[in-house]
Amino acid sequence: DFSPFESLMLRYKAECPLPPNSISRFIVRFNNEIRRRGQEFLVWRFGVTLEDGKGTIALVREDDRIITVSVTGIEKTEYISKIRETLNSIFDSYKTKKPELLYRVERFGKFPDNIKETEPLWLNEENIYGYYIENEGYYDTKTKQRIVMDRTVKVYNIKADSVVISDQQGDVSIDNSKNFNFYDCNIGLQGDLNNLSRLLKKNNEPEKAEELLDIADSLKEVEKSKEPEELKRNGVAGLLKDLAEQLSNESSDLHTTVKKIGKGFKFVQGLGKHYNDIAQWIGLPQIPRPLLGNDKKE
Repeated sequence: DFSPFESLMLRYKAECPLPPNSISRFIVRFNNEIRRRGQEFLVWRFGVTLEDGKGTIALVREDDRIITVSVTGIEKTEYISKIRETLNSIFDSYKTKKPELLYRVERFGKFPDNIKETEPLWLNEENIYGYYIENEGYYDTKTKQRIVMDRTVKVYNIKADSVVISDQQGDVSIDNSKNFNFYDCNIGLQGDLNNLSRLLKKNNEPEKAEELLDIADSLKEVEKSKEPEELKRNGVAGLLKDLAEQLSNESSDLHTTVKKIGKGFKFVQGLGKHYNDIAQWIGLPQIPRPLLGNDKKE
């Protein structure tokens, strides 16, 4: 019933045994959507079949330390998002470490059937969103093909606020809440870039100064953006990512130059904090905190 290409599949994989009431709590929340066959409800101790009333059906089942979700139908993206949100809220209520969320990514083109059936491709949100942001395809060693993640991000409705990225201080959850004010952070980052650019010009580094002004101009063009995807489409996300990599890399020309200039890293610290706020919203890597100095607010 849930064939590849026609279905969406995700799974939660835990390191430790799941709390014994995980699947039962889920079933209670979807009590009104349990599918029926005649007079029989399709529900058992470790699983349930659901339907949304619009032709979309889902199978959710627990097996040892894995909960698997399969969804097919017209509104499968909306339904799997709803199921994921419910399972996430259940796992958030436990004190134990949350299970890892993995998505089945479909391969395309001709390749041996046994790979599709016995070795499905499962990737986590960090990998999927990372390849999506960087405009790079994931290289599948089994089939020797590069798989772009645009479709995967779209059909699973993966957004920046659900992704966890890693920095040198550990995991950092990306905050895409309604309280985030991109416009203010953007204006602040433009000011930081202009200040650092002027400092570089004073110290006879006109080319590097011009590069920072170009980034500031690009940010000005997207001041009114409401969605992170707009920055990716306009290429601004890529420019910011390159800037962060240069500032973080001690062997880069920009890092070395700024380090030599008196008060240079004071400018970088202010710039880095504005960048990190925006980077969380977009889903880009953070500038490591040690470069940003001590901040009582953090």
